[in-house]
Amino acid sequence: MTLTRGVIWATGFFPWHFLLRRFGVRLPTRFSVRIYASVALPVGTAGSGRPLRVVAAALLAWMWHSYSSSQRRSGTFSHFDALAPDYAAQLSSVARERVVDRKTALMARSMERAGIPSNARLLDAGCGHGWYLDALARRGYRVIGADLSPQQVAAARRVGSASKSKVPLLAASVLDIPLTTASMDAAFAVNVLHHVHDRAAQSHALAELARVVRPGGLVFLHEINTRNPLFRFYMVYIFPLSKRIDLGTEEWLDTRRLPTTPRLVLKELLYFTFLPDFAPARLVRLLAPLEKRLERSWIAPWSAHFTAVYRTPNV
Repeated sequence: MTLTRGVIWATGFFPWHFLLRRFGVRLPTRFSVRIYASVALPVGTAGSGRPLRVVAAALLAWMWHSYSSSQRRSGTFSHFDALAPDYAAQLSSVARERVVDRKTALMARSMERAGIPSNARLLDAGCGHGWYLDALARRGYRVIGADLSPQQVAAARRVGSASKSKVPLLAASVLDIPLTTASMDAAFAVNVLHHVHDRAAQSHALAELARVVRPGGLVFLHEINTRNPLFRFYMVYIFPLSKRIDLGTEEWLDTRRLPTTPRLVLKELLYFTFLPDFAPARLVRLLAPLEKRLERSWIAPWSAHFTAVYRTPNV
């Protein structure tokens, strides 16, 4: 294979994967790479005389799509269960601490403005290892954590400060939260809804969060902002290949078309952070003033993260 042909072969993966997604075939990015390599490498080596390989690859992709569609719900459960021992290692500690601080401070300010006291009852739906539970418990909030993966819940019990030892933890889905209606003052989900398998289920999850929050309470959706084409490319192609948290099949939320429910009113959209998660700590500190200016500018909707703040109507 010549250098030119090799470059064409390597870069050909991106239009291959893009076209699959356009036709509704959502393959995990790592699996898509393996299919592409198994077909394109022989074709690239032998020339264009083997069209049957391409047809076979397309059929294999459709077969996998049919299988993965039926397995998507249980797949999220098993994926995060298996990932639990190494979950923390998948994220930069610098980036994690930075966004945990930003999001908890953001929620605290929003709750203060809404008249929700600092000892309020909060639900973290999809709590993972419990970093947000820990940060909010240290602020005085009475927090409850829930996660679909029992192994993630077990990890949350083991890690963090002593404050977490008094935090109730539940193995439960955001689609079916085992809490009494209107029993929480606020609820939040951090990077959870893009793992829910379709738009209708995302709206159902939002309605379930609203159900457990009292009238006049708040619901926070924290998500990656893939409205920015560069961040979308990173999250669909690069991040699933370099880390194991996301598969490349996620249903990313668009701030222009957020899930809705009659039980909630969208009060505010907040955009923050422009530096990618892999940015070194020194660069983050150096560019912090510029990042803050961007967050207050017209370019804010193309940030790396966003938070949608909803309020339940007063009865």
